[in-house]
Amino acid sequence: MSLELRTLVLDWTDALDRGDAVGAAALFAPDGVWHDVGAGRATG
Repeated sequence: MSLELRTLVLDWTDALDRGDAVGAAALFAPDGVWHDVGAGRATG
């Protein structure tokens, strides 16, 4: 797993741990692309 993907997964699980379902959902868009909201980039 790449470092960038690992960071995105950790951000997502941290959002879930905080009970931030909206924030967690924002990291994974319906288009099937992980979005790094903080850095403003997306990876497929």
